[in-house]
Amino acid sequence: MISLRHIRGFTLIELLVTIALFAIVSSLAVPSVKTLIANQAVSSTASDLLTDVMQTRSLAMAKNSQSVIESVDDDWGKGWTIYLDKDDNGTFTEGTDTLVITKAPIVKPVKIDTEKTNKVRFIYQPSGVLAGLANGTVAFASDNSTRQRRVVIEKSGRPRICNPDQQSC
Repeated sequence: MISLRHIRGFTLIELLVTIALFAIVSSLAVPSVKTLIANQAVSSTASDLLTDVMQTRSLAMAKNSQSVIESVDDDWGKGWTIYLDKDDNGTFTEGTDTLVITKAPIVKPVKIDTEKTNKVRFIYQPSGVLAGLANGTVAFASDNSTRQRRVVIEKSGRPRICNPDQQSC
C-alpha cells in the first residue's frame, strides 16, 4: 500500500508563481509576433501580385495576344483580375475576352498605400512589354509594422519587388 506522505505535488503558491511568470513572458512576446505576422503578410501579398504580373506577361507572349491585369473597381485592395484581351480594347468584355484569374481582396493587416500606387491596370502587348509610356507601381503596407513593399513594373514589362527602406523605387 502507498503511503500518502510519500506523494508530493506542487503547492498552490508554486503553481501561481509559475502561471504568473508564463503570463509575463507571453505578454512580452505578443507584440513581436503581431509585427512578425504583419511583416510576412505584406511580403506575401506583394509576392502574390508579382507572380500574377509575371503570369500576365507570359500569357500575352504565349497566346500572342494582349493580356491585362487590373484592380477590382480601381482598388488593388479589393483584389485583381487577369484576362486575355482578345478585342484589344483594354477593358474586359464578357463573351469576347477570356477571364484567367480573379484574386480575392487582400486581408488585414495588409493595405494598399494609395499615395505610392499609381496604376490600376497593366496591359501587356504580345511582345511582353507594357502598353503606355510609364512604369507602374503598386505599394503595400501595414498598420501593424513598418514594412513596405512595392511591386514595380518597368516599361519593358519586367516586374520586381522593391523595398523602399533599402533602395529608391
